[in-house]
Amino acid sequence: MTSCDSYNQELNKPIICFTFDDGHLNAFENAFPLFKQFSFTATSFLNSGKIGNPGKISWSNIDSLVNHGWEIAGHTIDHVDLAELDDDEAYYQIIQDYHNFTNQGIELSSFALPGGHATLRDYDIIKGVYKNIRNSIDKEMHTPLNRFDLGYFAYQTNYRAEDVKQRIIRGYNNGESLIVIGFHRISEEQVNTVANCKTDDLEEILSWVYNNNFPVMTLEEAVNKLNK
Repeated sequence: MTSCDSYNQELNKPIICFTFDDGHLNAFENAFPLFKQFSFTATSFLNSGKIGNPGKISWSNIDSLVNHGWEIAGHTIDHVDLAELDDDEAYYQIIQDYHNFTNQGIELSSFALPGGHATLRDYDIIKGVYKNIRNSIDKEMHTPLNRFDLGYFAYQTNYRAEDVKQRIIRGYNNGESLIVIGFHRISEEQVNTVANCKTDDLEEILSWVYNNNFPVMTLEEAVNKLNK
């Protein structure tokens, strides 16, 4: 295993992209200040139909993210399983979600498949308006990237900061170009909560990435840079 000290070299490091799914308010309240502390940005995949609901972020919160360089990205209106919808419903969930953001002056480039599920029909619709598609599979990503098949390492409730560090170390050793680390909720409350990361663990992850000089970008920035 390569030690952390070896990461002080500047060349050939993978770009790290942090993503947040579903617009949980506790992620905004607990993660956003930490990202500002380290001058990092991230990509937030949001469901436009849930914005402002209890426990979800508001349009004002989204403005704060945009003003600090975060990427806002699509995730359907209601976080539906696209594969279970008929053609009209699938089209509406994808395209109207896109327009709900553009009508607010927010341009979207990236989309995350809800639950990682989609049919070829859905991919055709998504590709009509989006440049990047993130699935739910942890896979090695090397240049040139397939913009429509971007994977990610999803943080689960029973994980700790060390799990993310080891995933990044593995990617570095394997010469990966991009590593996407995905979160949902950021909270100290772990009981009966799916995909939650404790605030202290997130801070440890960000501090480690910062101290080892890994480049951190939004998904759009990373893909554009690596595929230029």
